Amino acid sequence: MVDFQELVARYEINHTFGTKLHVLEGYGIVFICDDSGSMNTPLDDLSGPFDKMPSRWDELKQTVSIVVNLASVFDSDGVDVYFLNRKPVFHVRNSKQLVPIFIIPSSGPTPIVPVFRHVLRDKQHEIEEPELLILLATDGVSTDNQGHRDIRSFEYVLKQERKPTNRIPVTIIACTDDDDDCVEYLNEWDKKIPNLDIHQSLDNHYFERKLKSTSSDFDKMRLHHEAFPPFNKDHTVYMVAAIIPRSYVLSSLEADLQEIQQKSK
Repeated sequence: MVDFQELVARYEINHTFGTKLHVLEGYGIVFICDDSGSMNTPLDDLSGPFDKMPSRWDELKQTVSIVVNLASVFDSDGVDVYFLNRKPVFHVRNSKQLVPIFIIPSSGPTPIVPVFRHVLRDKQHEIEEPELLILLATDGVSTDNQGHRDIRSFEYVLKQERKPTNRIPVTIIACTDDDDDCVEYLNEWDKKIPNLDIHQSLDNHYFERKLKSTSSDFDKMRLHHEAFPPFNKDHTVYMVAAIIPRSYVLSSLEADLQEIQQKSK
């Protein structure tokens, strides 16, 4: 198994930020991947680790690989990876296990709700200990069996069927542009659904803007403390930030800020 320090060096994660990744020791991790046809859309972005114009599917492969490699250090069971249009892969401990799957182009609709319910059923006995962290990467709106938009059912599942909510944090990684229809409703949910974090993978300043909006002292903390690296510096570090539940990130930022204030007295 790859050593944690080796991964920290590979992804150029600074020491303080790396220590915060140990929060993953308390979670079982499931990654739900959108493999619908629209994930073949080009990104028009060469800022990531790609030597040619990548697609959303390419970026998703990169993101899942990071999650698997990091999570396997903290959880010997590995990550269970589910897809919207193909069979899940359980106990993934090394990103190389996913290479044959991501070679096959994405295609099909976006049936998020049935797959999400499938995960909740499969993991029902694991919710108590440890907590269950669900990561969903998608570039579209959930559809029903007929391929019609079905946002309401997805919202119902997140609010009513994800129980206990505080033990099943969900991070939705929106693999799409800032002005996309998908982002609008997700941003609304981000404000009103507990233990839900929306992370926009194609906007390298999105996560930092979100953190800044939570505390008027955030700029001060960033000036005096290197708890978190600049999020637009490196694609992999930015993606790693998405897998840490926001409740932990914010509490950690607050603790760091208090430490700074104490030292400045």
